[in-house]
Amino acid sequence: MENKDYVAGLRAMADFYEKHPDLPKPFDDGVAVVYVASKAGMVEVARQAGKVEKKYSDHYFELTKQLGAIQLSFFTLREAVCRAIIKGKKTVPSYYVPEHEVDDIEWVCDEPLLAEEKEEKDGAKDTTDNDDIPF
Repeated sequence: MENKDYVAGLRAMADFYEKHPDLPKPFDDGVAVVYVASKAGMVEVARQAGKVEKKYSDHYFELTKQLGAIQLSFFTLREAVCRAIIKGKKTVPSYYVPEHEVDDIEWVCDEPLLAEEKEEKDGAKDTTDNDDIPF
C-alpha cells in the first residue's frame, strides 16, 4: 500500500469514529503497535520520528512517539538492534505444572451478527454483502 493510500485510510477511519464514537476502537488502550523487522528500519524510525522514547525489555526494543491521545509504538526483537554478551551463568528455579485436562473447544458461529436486524427489516432488501460470514 502506498503511503498516500494509508494516510487516506487513517483519515477515513478518523471520520468513521467521529461519526460512531461508541464502536470498539482498534487501539482502545491508546497504543498503536508497529513491528519493524530490522535495525535499519528502527534507525529510519529514529531519524524520521523526531522526539521518541526508548524502551526495552529482555526480548524487545521499542521506540514510542506520543501523538495526542495515541501512543505509536515501533518495536523489534532486541537481538535486531543489540548484541548479547554472556557474562556468566545464573540459576533459574524449575517450575512444574502437573498434567491436567482442559476443555477442547471448537467455536461454531451459526448465525451472522446482523441476523436479528435482518429479521426486523420485515422483508426489506438487505444491502449487506456479508451473508456468508458467520461472525
